[in-house]
Amino acid sequence: MNKKDPKSFKDVFGQYLKEEHLDEKFDQRQLILSWERIMGKPVGARTTKLYFRDGTLFVELSSAALKQELNNSRQLILERFEEHLGKKVMKDIRFL
Repeated sequence: MNKKDPKSFKDVFGQYLKEEHLDEKFDQRQLILSWERIMGKPVGARTTKLYFRDGTLFVELSSAALKQELNNSRQLILERFEEHLGKKVMKDIRFL
């Protein structure tokens, strides 16, 4: 990088992730880390496991009632995460 073409750390890091094909994994990790902050402490406390498979986020919950409630709000949850992260990171979400 030269002085004529200054780039921010964010830009350089993003370029590195893309070149190494790590950008999707990084975005998925960011989503998992932000789960409780976006969904709230009550949902976070009842979440036992989060993982991605083929672009789908799988959420294991300890409450059947919460599972049903979140399943009914799937589209809203997808939109909320897309808005928070500024891009679509997950294709779908499944509650287990």
